[in-house]
Amino acid sequence: MTNTQGDFVWYELMTSDADAAQAFYEPLLGWSFAASGTPDVDYRIGSMAGTEVVGMMQLTEEMQQGGARPAWIGYIAVDDIAASLAGLRNVDRQLLMGPNHLDGVGHMAMVADPQGAPFYLMQPEGEGSESFAKHEPRNGHCAWNELVTDDPAAAGAFYSALFGWQKGEAMDMGELGLYQMYNH
Repeated sequence: MTNTQGDFVWYELMTSDADAAQAFYEPLLGWSFAASGTPDVDYRIGSMAGTEVVGMMQLTEEMQQGGARPAWIGYIAVDDIAASLAGLRNVDRQLLMGPNHLDGVGHMAMVADPQGAPFYLMQPEGEGSESFAKHEPRNGHCAWNELVTDDPAAAGAFYSALFGWQKGEAMDMGELGLYQMYNH
């Protein structure tokens, strides 16, 4: 599988209690977790039917003191991480971590959109990921990505410029407001 610019390629749970998270997600979603073998980090890989679908990282005390909080974070593929980082309007405020390189995985940087929502830019290496079931929903795979924001127009412009996403259908969600979809 080849991932292209703007595809979600990985999902990671950053947690303050990896053992409790594993005990929760394994029976709920049918994932099985194994240690990744990453030195000095409790990083686990969650698989579904033999396919790696998520990562889980135990937040250290140092990470938490630096501002890291439990969260699910998505990784979005880019063709050129340096060019993508250069495309951020305020790199000093939007670059949260990196860029870093992990052999066989790729170059990655945690960034935030203008409203503060964090995500990773990822220039993948090697085989693509099947973490996101883009066209064919499968058990244990992510099949929907959603951003809740107080400025949908600005968020739409940001993600469209960075990844080429295009405005699609809109749904009136009643009291929840207008729900705007973007296509890639």
